[in-house]
Amino acid sequence: MKNKKNIRKNLLKNHLYSLSAILFGLFGLFMFVYLYYKFVNGNSYVFIQNPIMILVLLAPFIPSVVLLLLSKKARKAASSEIKQHLRS
Repeated sequence: MKNKKNIRKNLLKNHLYSLSAILFGLFGLFMFVYLYYKFVNGNSYVFIQNPIMILVLLAPFIPSVVLLLLSKKARKAASSEIKQHLRS
């Protein structure tokens, strides 16, 4: 019984993390476009003058990447629980 609850919990975590990662990814995309037009505006010389700008433009995607990694971890845990449940 506990094994089924763990499987269900891990699969639910996987779906919630995946959905959250997609939402944060879309938000990150909008933030990237906004920041790009605000600071760069087609002038690629900005990256040579201020290399930190690359990190600033990629920072909105960090929450999405973290949630994707958590989703992968939950999926792997659910997969191992399912395999263990099928063996017994």
